[in-house]
Amino acid sequence: MNTVLVQARLPRRLVEKLDELVELGLFSSRSEVVAEAVRRLILEYGRVVEEDVVFIEKYLSGEKPTPTTSSVAEEVDLEEAMRKVREFFGSDRVEDAIAYIRGRRH
Repeated sequence: MNTVLVQARLPRRLVEKLDELVELGLFSSRSEVVAEAVRRLILEYGRVVEEDVVFIEKYLSGEKPTPTTSSVAEEVDLEEAMRKVREFFGSDRVEDAIAYIRGRRH
C-alpha cells in the first residue's frame, strides 16, 4: 500500500484516547487508529453526501422526498418547492444547499 505522511495537531485528550486503543491491542499504532478513523469518516460523509444530493434533487424536481424508511412519495408543486428551497437555503443550487446543511454557507 502506498502511504503519505499527514501531520495533524490533536487535543491531548484525543491522543490519550488513541493511546488507550493501542494499549488495549485494538490497533498496532496511533497511525493505524487515525487511518481507520479517517476511512470511516470518508465512508460516512460519502453516504451522507449521496443521501443529501438525492433528497435535494428529488425536492427540486417536484417530488416530495420521504425518509428512507418509507417508500411513499407524493407530488408537490415545483414552483412552491423551489421558492421554499431558495427561502430556506438562500439558493436553489444543490451544492449551496449541501454547503448550508454542513454549516459552510457560501
